[in-house]
Amino acid sequence: MKICGIVAEYNPFHNGHRYHIEKTRELYGATHIVAVMSGNFTQRGDVAIMDKFDRARIALNNGVDLVIRSLRSRKCGTVRRRCGFSSP
Repeated sequence: MKICGIVAEYNPFHNGHRYHIEKTRELYGATHIVAVMSGNFTQRGDVAIMDKFDRARIALNNGVDLVIRSLRSRKCGTVRRRCGFSSP
């Protein structure tokens, strides 16, 4: 058994995401794919266009085996702080 993880938003899910999942299985020989996804807000803090349950369901129907919700407090604003950007 080989498990690979993908950090994603799937906001919205598109064919490029499906290709990424398929290639991850192919290139790494993954038997299982775990997607760590944001909740109702994106990694940048914006409101997602679909709720977290619909996006998780779509991911599961397109090759992901398990979806885990990431914690918002760990991701929002990190890039801005690291790159020296201030909030608008």
